[in-house]
Amino acid sequence: MGAIVTDEFILPGGLEAVQRILDGEAPLAEYHKGDYGCAILRTPREIPGKGVMVYLRTGWEPAPLRWWMDQPETHWNLSPCEYRKLPLRERAALECREQVDNYCEKQFEFHWLAFYYPEEARKLQDAATLQLLREFREAANSKRH
Repeated sequence: MGAIVTDEFILPGGLEAVQRILDGEAPLAEYHKGDYGCAILRTPREIPGKGVMVYLRTGWEPAPLRWWMDQPETHWNLSPCEYRKLPLRERAALECREQVDNYCEKQFEFHWLAFYYPEEARKLQDAATLQLLREFREAANSKRH
């Protein structure tokens, strides 16, 4: 299941990030595998974080994801000191690869829908939540009997 869609889900700067990608701006980092990709664009100074992550898919419009906060994943086996010594672009490239290798293919459509059609995404999220609750209740009831 994807992230819960709220008004906060639509990033300040998300629309601008999509426009910058479509205008051909070079991202801070970018990684692609097959039809999927992730790009990180620098954020304007007035917005927190180091960058905006945008999911990419061949034949689809870009889908802004969330802020890139420039934090290492524990499974990268880098100490905080080792991570900080890496150039900013290299740290961003690590995150792009992480997103594509582990999340992009599973989550692209939901983030695309949430950005371009937020009301529809809310409806689907509500339906998915209700379905999960039904499945949980059925499983709990079957264990009791």
